[in-house]
Amino acid sequence: MSAKANLAELLAFNLIDEETANCLRKARGTVMAELPAILDHLYAHIQNYPQCGLLLEDEQQIARFKAATLAHWEIILTGNFDEEHAASIARIGMANEKLGFEPNWFIGTNSFVVTNLLAAIGAKDTNRLFGRGQRAQFSAIGRAILKVMMFDMQIALAAYSEASEEKRLAAREEMAGRFEQMVEGIGGKLAESVELLKLADTDLGSAAKQTREQTGNATDGCELAADKVQAVASAVEELSASVSEIHKQVEHSTEISRKAVADSEESTTKAQALAGSVEEIGNIVK
Repeated sequence: MSAKANLAELLAFNLIDEETANCLRKARGTVMAELPAILDHLYAHIQNYPQCGLLLEDEQQIARFKAATLAHWEIILTGNFDEEHAASIARIGMANEKLGFEPNWFIGTNSFVVTNLLAAIGAKDTNRLFGRGQRAQFSAIGRAILKVMMFDMQIALAAYSEASEEKRLAAREEMAGRFEQMVEGIGGKLAESVELLKLADTDLGSAAKQTREQTGNATDGCELAADKVQAVASAVEELSASVSEIHKQVEHSTEISRKAVADSEESTTKAQALAGSVEEIGNIVK
């Protein structure tokens, strides 16, 4: 029940008074006689609408629902609109919410029961039921039944809301618990990652230091190698100059040799000519 309205306030608001209670008490026998057949029709009707969420799987389940509904009507027809009455309809509302039977369908079932109940009562001999000339009493009973049905729906819908809120809170707590576990897991992984980063930072520092040392050594090596290359280049340059000079000298020597051979051949020719002349002179002297 809503915290904003207590039981007495709801009864006053719905104009449920002692007269209403007396009408219900007077109609108790007739109502309880008609209700079983009406409820059978109701549960058969519900099976045509599976979308309503109230799935009655077997006869035993239907019998339990029927018994609970009849028990509540017994409370209604006592005319005692007390905490027991409120608790009874509240239990029905909360049970329907847990079953997934939504409020709009629940209101429809109440309409089904009331309209069929009033039609059944109206079809009977009202003079026999209420006494000759007391047909007005039938209208009063009809009004009393409608009032109490609206009163019951107010309490039942409040119970629906309460049960739904409990579900939401439970789901929220479950979600919060999962989130907390997830955060704890992430925190643990984050801590591990931080430690790994620290280790990686240390390793990188050592690697950087080693690299700097190796770079320094490599730089010294490169400078030494550059000096050696320069020395070799200078030596090669000097060797190239020497080879060029030797080449020039060889060419010069070759030229001298050719000239010497030519001079030698000329000298030989002249010597041969001179020898011939000497031989001729000798012949003459003889």
